[in-house]
Amino acid sequence: MIIELSLQVDAHPAKEYEFHSQEIVIGENPFNDLVLQNYGLAAKHGCFRVASTGLEYEDLGGRLASVVVSNSQRQIVSGRRARVVVGDSVVLGEHGNVRLTVLGWRRLSQESGEAIHFLEDVSPHELLALLPVALQRDGVDFLATLAQAPTLQDLSTGLQRLVAMLLPDATVFLVLPQGDESFHDKIFVCNASDCACESLPPDAAEFLAPLQTGKGFIFATTLGGSELRLPFYVRPTGEAAGALLAYVRVVTGTMPDAEQLRGITVLMQWLQPAVLSYLKTEALRSDYAQLMAENRYFRSKARRHYLLKELVAVSPAMQALHRTIGAYKDRTDPLLILGEAGCGKMLVARAIHHLGDRSEGLFVTLHCAELPEADLDVEIFGVAREFSYRGAFEIACGGTLCLDEIDRLPLSLQAKLARALRELEVRRVGEEVGRPVDVRVIAATHRDLAELVREGRFRRDLLSLLLPVLVPPLRERREDLLPMGEHFIHKYNRRYGLEVSGLTDGARQRLLSHGWRGNVREFQIVVETAVLKAQQGLIEAYHLDLA
Repeated sequence: MIIELSLQVDAHPAKEYEFHSQEIVIGENPFNDLVLQNYGLAAKHGCFRVASTGLEYEDLGGRLASVVVSNSQRQIVSGRRARVVVGDSVVLGEHGNVRLTVLGWRRLSQESGEAIHFLEDVSPHELLALLPVALQRDGVDFLATLAQAPTLQDLSTGLQRLVAMLLPDATVFLVLPQGDESFHDKIFVCNASDCACESLPPDAAEFLAPLQTGKGFIFATTLGGSELRLPFYVRPTGEAAGALLAYVRVVTGTMPDAEQLRGITVLMQWLQPAVLSYLKTEALRSDYAQLMAENRYFRSKARRHYLLKELVAVSPAMQALHRTIGAYKDRTDPLLILGEAGCGKMLVARAIHHLGDRSEGLFVTLHCAELPEADLDVEIFGVAREFSYRGAFEIACGGTLCLDEIDRLPLSLQAKLARALRELEVRRVGEEVGRPVDVRVIAATHRDLAELVREGRFRRDLLSLLLPVLVPPLRERREDLLPMGEHFIHKYNRRYGLEVSGLTDGARQRLLSHGWRGNVREFQIVVETAVLKAQQGLIEAYHLDLA
């Protein structure tokens, strides 16, 4: 049994309760079903009970009598019972400040339920023989169209027509849990008439719980009407993944007969595969949306990190590089970033990606010197085997592919790369047909590729496809040394929780007079080591390890 009550105390908002019991005892006793203390009630003041004649309220003989309000008529009940219906209220308390209103009650029974059999293999023609004549007139086409509805909302709209034929006075809901929490649940309303459901299921998981134990539907009767629950079971677990709820009120319609119940039950069994398919699709869409939102968040975070924060530009050489990045960031031309080892070529490549139109795509990096030729071919272009493998070109579609140390790329792969850049398509190893790709390629090297072309170790056609971007060495941008030093000091203070405030004059002179053959990479390591040595205060000259 389920008894639904609304409790209102004084002028506070009403609260709704659902009790799965045949009897609800009310009073101040802490072991009651509904405990109401400090309102002048007896320990066991009264109770709601489902009897053979319907729902009753019984006053249990407290100091104060109970008052039953029905259709604005007040009836004092003291030590006896009174029949109540949906909408009636029971007023309690010393000042009549406690009001319990009957929202509904129902006697759940599976005596009317039939075993659920899977009818995926039943054709629409065979289904028509199982349905009422009113539905058979609509023909096969309508049923086939309904089973192939593109979305759940379309299925809901189609069900409205069917409900109007089979249960003309019903309000129908599709109750479909979409997550572990109730706020993930989806309830699609298919009103066949203007009547409203007495109470919408607040939690779809709780609503489906009684359906998990039996392979059948539940037909419940209440004082206000009738309720039909038809589950959608998942094979092979038999778990109820959703249900159809049809509600008919006595005051607005008539109860469904056996033919109507059987018709809608058979119909929902036949639609079950479509509904389960929609549920799976909706779950995948939800997961995809969540993953994309997380992906956008972390990419935007990475983008903020690379918004030229570490490309300090005080010197004229670096200011020119910034202008070059601004000019190239939104173009699709393949780029070749040239510069000495450790000068920040990869940082420039990332800045071009994250500041440009392709910032929403992936930034995929591949070091051409790390793998042998056969493995490098697979990693860049993919392979067509029994289990196909996507290469870096396909993974980076919509984004940027950065090939570091491109001078180490074998000549055979240089030819494939040049073809991919010209034709904007790649061929996986073992395939004869190319795959279109939308990728911006940024290559990087510290070698003189023109010299390698003269030596026959780099293809001239590939070099001609790459627009050069030159990153100046640190010795040519000494105006940036001290601002870079301050930047790295703040960076490592945050990383290690230290309080280094800056550089002494002696430390500045040592930084400015050093040759920095290792460029920014060497400079960064020197400053990090000095910060760890100093811990707080100023970095002294002896903290700088310039050996």
